[in-house]
Amino acid sequence: MVNRYVGIIKRAFKHGAKFGWVSAQTSYALQVVDNLKKGRTKAHEFQDVKPGDPEDVEKTLAELPNRIADMARIQRLCVMRPQDVCNLRLADIDRSGDVWLYRPFTHKTAHLGEVLTKYIGRTAQGILMPYITEKADTPEAFLFSPADTMKDRAIDLRKNRKTLNKKGEVQPSQKNRKKENPKKMPGEQYSSAAYNRAIARASRRAGVSLWSANRLRHLGATEIRQKYGLEVAQIMCGHKHASTTEIYAEVDHAKGIEIAREIG
Repeated sequence: MVNRYVGIIKRAFKHGAKFGWVSAQTSYALQVVDNLKKGRTKAHEFQDVKPGDPEDVEKTLAELPNRIADMARIQRLCVMRPQDVCNLRLADIDRSGDVWLYRPFTHKTAHLGEVLTKYIGRTAQGILMPYITEKADTPEAFLFSPADTMKDRAIDLRKNRKTLNKKGEVQPSQKNRKKENPKKMPGEQYSSAAYNRAIARASRRAGVSLWSANRLRHLGATEIRQKYGLEVAQIMCGHKHASTTEIYAEVDHAKGIEIAREIG
């Protein structure tokens, strides 16, 4: 966290020097300040993000609303960042081939001029199809939205009512007559924070250790690396350098043990 704030200060002074608000010498002096070294100070160390536990993930998915559970499945299969799955729109998916190509309209490295491509295979396509059909007339709408989740919840509650009339409608006396409050209306897109909060609540209900959406990306990258190797995992993650992928994909120690056992 200290290094993060130091970086923010450096960038702020660099920006100020660009417009003449501070001297260039001050900005340069800040640029040569070293970050804290891991393990060499008493500052709190962030733990490396580990892949989600597959069993914990499955138990949590069972406690999530269907739409959010499908978001998690897509994120894991396509090795997406949380914001990438939140940004999914039909307008950004090329469905001309047997493997669909998803190019988010905005992403983490868009400011660097990079184009991110995520590959959507047959299993992920099957998960997405109901949402694509639902949003066919509004291709720029987000495939997953809190508003749709709330509609699903309302439908489920209505189905579970025991006091419907013959037409399957709520009795007039039981209708919600409260005026809608625009400030409390659900949005049309999930934020990464809201997505993570839903996962946290579901993991508590499932009785498993708390985990975040980013661990799904790590899990997906690890599974791909174990099966297809580092180079393929790098492509699926959308990383320029394999060293970055190694942060996300856990080394397959079991494979190393197997090879060592054979070598003797």
